[in-house]
Amino acid sequence: MGLELRHLQALIAVSEEGSISRAARRLHVGQPALSRSIAQLEREIGARLFDRTSAGATLTTTGEAYLVRASRAISAFDLAVQPPESVGTVTVGYVWSALGSLTNTVFETWNATKPQEQLMLKRFASRTSGVESGEADLGIVRQGIASVSFSSSLFGEARVVALSQRHRLADRPELALSDLSDDIIVLDIMSGTTTMDLWPAHTRPFSRPIECGSVDEWNHHVSLGHGIGITAESTPHMHPYPGIVYVPMKATTPRIEVFCIWDSPHLTPVATEFCAMVRTVHKHQLTSKSEGS
Repeated sequence: MGLELRHLQALIAVSEEGSISRAARRLHVGQPALSRSIAQLEREIGARLFDRTSAGATLTTTGEAYLVRASRAISAFDLAVQPPESVGTVTVGYVWSALGSLTNTVFETWNATKPQEQLMLKRFASRTSGVESGEADLGIVRQGIASVSFSSSLFGEARVVALSQRHRLADRPELALSDLSDDIIVLDIMSGTTTMDLWPAHTRPFSRPIECGSVDEWNHHVSLGHGIGITAESTPHMHPYPGIVYVPMKATTPRIEVFCIWDSPHLTPVATEFCAMVRTVHKHQLTSKSEGS
């Protein structure tokens, strides 16, 4: 027996629902038929994909790895059956802030000069900005990603401190890492660019950080004064938040590297052009700021 699309769809449905019975209802098939599809898939690849208990079904370590491949295959199939006119769209994924103040200029310039190959920006709640799942062609990330095949550095980005507008440091013109040692740091462990390793060991904040799993939680904690955050300078440009002020960090603070990532060699030509355009727009912006100062 060879693999069919229904086997991969079964894997994805069960992994998302956490239950064969719920996945069967979602796919409008009988539970025994879905169980057989999962069993056939496991026999075909020679590995157990789910741990089954009375509470439901959870992916094994092998299942988690295979789910990525299955998702890519489904995405590739969906792309293959799209109308021809949509194939010229290049989806650029991002997690947070995209290219900051460069975003509109880059996309408007590209789409005006390349009408047959339009860029579409889409936000994803994943570290690889949708690239690893195959939902995005290119991704904009602010950290190195070892699980994708290709990456190219775009530019370095300054950091800012996010503070409640009532914070004692909110009116400072700029801040250093050493100014923050008495504060609780809020960390977004899903997509954030800051860890406690940013500080030298002897100046690291003493209090335990607040860890959260989304930008929304991060904004909530900072705005209420539960702690402070450190983020890219693009954040206040793309996502200002009520109750939060953003104070620039001193130039000696390590910058955040912004990368373009992609996972297929056939995308290298368009990725190379995209990266070149981003760097050109960034350089022009820096020149304009220098001339204006």
